[in-house]
Amino acid sequence: MTAAPKLELRGLRKDFGGFTAVDSIDLEIEAGDTVALLGPSGCGKSTTLNMIVGLEEPTSGDILVDGRSVVGVPPQDRNIGLVFQDYAVFTHMSVRKNLSFGLEIRRRPRAEIGRAVDEVAELVGLSEVLDESPRVLSSSQLQRVGIGRTLIMKPSLLLLDEPLSNLETELRTAMRQQLRQLQLEYGQTLIYVTHDQIEAISLANKIAVMSMGAIRQFDSADRTYGQPAHTFVASFLGSPPMNLMEGELRREGRALCFANGSAAIALPQEVLPHGVEEGRDLVLGIRPESLQVAAGEAAMLEARVTLVEPMGPEKIATLRIGNWELKGLFAAGTRLVEGEFLSLTAQATQICLFDGASGVRLNPLRPEEPAWA
Repeated sequence: MTAAPKLELRGLRKDFGGFTAVDSIDLEIEAGDTVALLGPSGCGKSTTLNMIVGLEEPTSGDILVDGRSVVGVPPQDRNIGLVFQDYAVFTHMSVRKNLSFGLEIRRRPRAEIGRAVDEVAELVGLSEVLDESPRVLSSSQLQRVGIGRTLIMKPSLLLLDEPLSNLETELRTAMRQQLRQLQLEYGQTLIYVTHDQIEAISLANKIAVMSMGAIRQFDSADRTYGQPAHTFVASFLGSPPMNLMEGELRREGRALCFANGSAAIALPQEVLPHGVEEGRDLVLGIRPESLQVAAGEAAMLEARVTLVEPMGPEKIATLRIGNWELKGLFAAGTRLVEGEFLSLTAQATQICLFDGASGVRLNPLRPEEPAWA
């Protein structure tokens, strides 16, 4: 018999008056997964987290942990740990007392509490400061106290709500590495809410990208980036983000091309979805780093270079073709001259076609291939 998912959301919806914050989402998370709920402010990710932990009750739908519904179950009885972005550390207690607090109020034996504190302190790197006051700790140490205090309760799920947003850039990088190492060693099922795509891609093995209360894609980090299922996903991930160009399919001779006004881009036959008709409004997506300098008949398009921005080992080029403006990411040694035209191509597997009205991807994802190479 197949084990139930660690967490399952079924048609989960949350309305606040006439506003729908979360719009009937479905999601399955397996034991041991690290999942990022990624999206901009107001997309519904924190509301989803609050419903999972029990701070908000859903308007409709269900939440199952290990196959059992927890809707209506008080937060303290769900065995779900939540780490806030503001640490929520008791500054009048030592680190040791902060870690042991939850077990003490549950009246666990003193020896058991001592062993648990030592184990968790070792796991999160706090063994050397157990008897210190939180007032003398660094920001990353305070965050680890918050995580350790949650882990010591052995939650079935660990939820983190923007846990690194209060840290400086250097500390965020170090803390991301520590969280990833912690998950690998502890095997905890972890759900991580963030608006930062770098944190999501570096920490999570799966990403649920949200906008306007809906999950636009739930997939591996690589495939979410390399094979976006929706124009929102394509535009939200990447720096620079994917080039998205509005146009339609137009026949030129025996071939179909993507066109807008006087500009046209030749498309490989394998990019075109089965049954897509001439004249249909589409959005063409190409990642800046997938554009390659080409020559002769290998070129898909001719673009004029309008701006070149050196970025150390790389250059970002702003390119103009008809009404479209594109970004290209090239190696520093690539010859790019502002004002000159450049012949470019891209591999068929790295070209996306989306429906012009819904934003949904039309050419299929390729499960048998790596998402990005």
